Amino acid sequence: MPEISTVEIRRRILKEHGLKPHRVPNTVEAPEPYDESKVDFIKTSLMRYIEEKYNILLKNDIYIGSINDVCSRYKWEVDRATISRWRKYIRRFLIDHPNKRTFRPFVKWGMHK
Repeated sequence: MPEISTVEIRRRILKEHGLKPHRVPNTVEAPEPYDESKVDFIKTSLMRYIEEKYNILLKNDIYIGSINDVCSRYKWEVDRATISRWRKYIRRFLIDHPNKRTFRPFVKWGMHK
């Protein structure tokens, strides 16, 4: 396992939380328009089931309200811990897209060893 410097750890934490670094780049370029259809994450069978049953886009609907609100919208078919893990997984996926780095797919608890 390669050693990760403290600078790299700090950069990853800032990027994960959506914070900007202190330095502003010298040139300012207009960002490309965001196309949501291009960015999608690997879904489990339960994620696909929830999307199909409730006719929603999971990455948009899962962040509306508290975790309990989301669970009650899905009629408690998914528990709070799963919603919390999905939120973390989706947020990290959308920040660090797999085209930019190697990406491990979503794994169930206890299966990541």
